[in-house]
Amino acid sequence: MLAVSRALTELVGARVLDADDAQAAAPDRAAIHGPAPMGPMCKDAGYVIDGILGAGGMGVAFLAHVADDAPPRAGRPAAGTRCVLKVLLPEVVIREAKVAQLSFKKEVVALARLAERRPPSPFVVRWLDAGEMPVTHGESPIRLPWCAVELVDGRPLGTTLEERLASASGPLEPARAAALIEGIVRGVRAVHSVGLIHRDLKPSNVLVCGEPPHEIPKITDFGVARAAGLGDTFDVTVGTTGYCALEQLEGKRAGGKDSVGTWSDVFALGAMIYEILTRVGMYDAPNAMGYVGRVLARNFAPLTTRDDLGDAWSTAEGRALAAAFDAVLSRATSPRSPGGGSIGNDVALPLRHRDVDELLDDLEPLLERMRALGLGVRPASVARVAERLVRRWEWTVSKAAPAKLLAAAVRSDGAVLATTERALCLWDPGASPGGWTELPARPSDRATVGVLHGGAGTFVVARADGEIEVLPGGGGAFSFRLPFAIKSATALAGHPLGTSFLAVWAAHGESVILRLHGRAASPFARLGQTRVRALALGTLGALGEEEVLVAAGSTPDRRGDEAFLGSIDRFGRVAALPPLPGGSADVLAFDADGHLLVAGAEGTATIDARGARTIDERPPARIEALVALPDGQVWGFAPGLAMRRSESGAFQIVHSERALRGSGLLALAASGARVWAVHEDGRVLMGRLSIGSP
Repeated sequence: MLAVSRALTELVGARVLDADDAQAAAPDRAAIHGPAPMGPMCKDAGYVIDGILGAGGMGVAFLAHVADDAPPRAGRPAAGTRCVLKVLLPEVVIREAKVAQLSFKKEVVALARLAERRPPSPFVVRWLDAGEMPVTHGESPIRLPWCAVELVDGRPLGTTLEERLASASGPLEPARAAALIEGIVRGVRAVHSVGLIHRDLKPSNVLVCGEPPHEIPKITDFGVARAAGLGDTFDVTVGTTGYCALEQLEGKRAGGKDSVGTWSDVFALGAMIYEILTRVGMYDAPNAMGYVGRVLARNFAPLTTRDDLGDAWSTAEGRALAAAFDAVLSRATSPRSPGGGSIGNDVALPLRHRDVDELLDDLEPLLERMRALGLGVRPASVARVAERLVRRWEWTVSKAAPAKLLAAAVRSDGAVLATTERALCLWDPGASPGGWTELPARPSDRATVGVLHGGAGTFVVARADGEIEVLPGGGGAFSFRLPFAIKSATALAGHPLGTSFLAVWAAHGESVILRLHGRAASPFARLGQTRVRALALGTLGALGEEEVLVAAGSTPDRRGDEAFLGSIDRFGRVAALPPLPGGSADVLAFDADGHLLVAGAEGTATIDARGARTIDERPPARIEALVALPDGQVWGFAPGLAMRRSESGAFQIVHSERALRGSGLLALAASGARVWAVHEDGRVLMGRLSIGSP
């Protein structure tokens, strides 16, 4: 492994000073607002370099991990945590002097504020730590700003949105595209909420983790971001042709007035949305002049004229939706900016959305229609992963929570929201040692009876008095109240910001599946004394091509509990499916082939597209959590035990953690390269593909 000093010397020609030289070169150790200065440890910043990720015009990015002997600091992750370490180039610091430091400070302060939100937005790369490192560059002693951000691992589908679009075998399924669009827009909304304008939004600056349909996009690369309302720090034009608004190409106008604002990021969002839907650029041009001409001429191919969007878009509803998107994207990428500007400020053109909230007002109903358009569309744009990846997993266990967890949910980026007897708490895989943070308590938190994850980074919290609180990843939390009290909330399927289904056990002693839509809920199906433990949405060929809701659990009878498995159509009518033997069916998942997987006390079973049930080989332990990924991977977990399904359909033990065997399993999430299993004592069993594997 390279030391920080050696890596800097090789890449940027800077030598890290020792502690004595550092004192003489930089007596003012509070030049940057943020975490406390590092003292003598600033020599290596408390991190160990594992490799070089890349270098740009303003800085260098290293793959790193927190050193075992790094002293504790507010915000610093636990020892061994992998992260990305970004260091500003010495030439930039010398050339721009205090202006460069001020620009870096603005970014640190704004993104630190964003990271401190509870729960933090999953749609922005998490800011972890920051400081300054005394170095010499030539004969000049300077202080080199650095920052640490979370490492996003998107393998095997690709870590950037650009890579995922390029690797897709065809147009993205409507539901997958809708989830990506919504996450990106909400991420930019979160960035704007702390007073930053990104100014260089593009597919290569959006990282993606997780698997469809639960991919989580994360806005990254704030190297040219700047505070809203302030002129450009370096007085240069920034942005990338194909995505930047025309006012960004102007720089400052006469009198120093700047026309760049939140609306400039809206333009880039419109261009990216078009590319997500079509996998081609909206205003592709060979050079900047050609790009300006295409934007001014509104020269793009409307969605209604394209025949490469996929079969779902060729229906009457699909064509109507394409026309609606054309209208929104035409306005979002209009040359006419709310901030003025000399290019394209023609009153005959539509006025671009002023901010992301205005854009969301137009987009949200279209995204809901997209999700409906995709019902019954099987994922086809994801390649399957080779079986050999199972041999390259590495496993670690986090520290326990201060109190026993009663319920928990985990997102596909590893963030966990859980409840104890007294409060909600959050676990972040990149947080300080221990990882758990208790959220500001409310009296109602003591009555939390369920915490669930509903996709798109959204958590749902259920309370005994019937309050349902929805916590979207990009902010904008809301709640509503059911007309009855509840004792537990056990399963959630669908999208909480669109239409979803929530299984609850009512206080009056009845199992009810609720249909959640917008900010209201209505009973969808009543199942009497059946205890619902799992819900899943998917299509079974034997029941037609329409998406159905599948429920699993147990029903009491005179001889004891009996496993329950049933499908529920859009009218709330329940039809029995071939159940598992034994007393319960506990977990459900639809695999990449569209088969329904069921696990319970007596083993696992598969129901194929014809409705035929096959009892699988009994797994090594009772599977309490199950997740199936579009790349073909299927994971099953028991407390302290990770199992993976082989091509023969049998589950095999991949890893055993004996210390966790006595702690119940509460929640599971996985991506192609990461797995998180949350246990009752707050410890999280984490698996990841070793860096460098395919």
